[in-house]
Amino acid sequence: MTTGIPVRTDILDATHALLREGITQEELDAALFQVRDWLRDQRRFLTPAQWEDLREYTLHHPLSLKLRTLCPLTDRAFSKPRGYPGDAVTMDLLYGMHDNVPTDGLAGAVYSFTYRLPVFAAARYRRVHCGERADAAAAVHFGGTGAAVGAGHLREVNESVSIRNGSFPRYLAVDQDRESLKVAEHEYSQYGVIGVPMGVRDIMRAGRLPETVHFISCAGLYDYLSDRTAMPLTRALVTSLAPGGRLLIPHLTYFRDTAYLEAVMDWFVLHRNEGDLRCLLAEVPEHRIGSIACHRDPTESITFLELHTA
Repeated sequence: MTTGIPVRTDILDATHALLREGITQEELDAALFQVRDWLRDQRRFLTPAQWEDLREYTLHHPLSLKLRTLCPLTDRAFSKPRGYPGDAVTMDLLYGMHDNVPTDGLAGAVYSFTYRLPVFAAARYRRVHCGERADAAAAVHFGGTGAAVGAGHLREVNESVSIRNGSFPRYLAVDQDRESLKVAEHEYSQYGVIGVPMGVRDIMRAGRLPETVHFISCAGLYDYLSDRTAMPLTRALVTSLAPGGRLLIPHLTYFRDTAYLEAVMDWFVLHRNEGDLRCLLAEVPEHRIGSIACHRDPTESITFLELHTA
């Protein structure tokens, strides 16, 4: 037992010793998944204070330091160059859409492991699903306007036929990060994508988006918002929808990689299930709600709530 840590941490030392050139992908996967599952169990059974001590120890352990040195996705999540985890560049790394993706040697093996974590597979499913739901909305509201709030680089454009074929001739990329908006506009302006530099508090102050839209997706946004912020934001977004419009809120539920992200990447999110998401509609006038449906991604890491306005 390490001084000040309530459990033995030999698994971290042993796994660090394994990280060397020549290790096979299968061997590395087995070792790191064992660490992930060990961290998950410790987070589940330790007190919050004990878990925080272990998390801090793991975060600065040579194993985590080496993983961050080898894997650009792990390193960027930890270093937070834009001040928060999950920025648009980090998302490109977990989508496999970034130039700085190692493919060979130990770095390639560690990135491959990280890329295949179930929670990141769920994020890739979320990107596809946002594009598919935009298509479903465009089939009903052909020629209308869509919007992504917390848009990042708006990679769901790659998954949406309706945005690329002009069924939604205008698509608002709403984000407080102007660097992200520059990328979204540069890469997708030919599809009618328009950058809107608004943060969550800007939307709440205005009480709505700048124009009425027919579809809104919020991929990854609500994972970081307290109820106190999420409820009025939801009201403002529903206010922005035309009759029959659709609001898609994906949200991380508790997932098997939670402890690994917290202890290796210093990446924290909130967790909400179906009931929690429905509670976020508390400030939405009842007459504006037509229907509500929820489902989860195949890994059960993300819950999707879709609201249709009356």
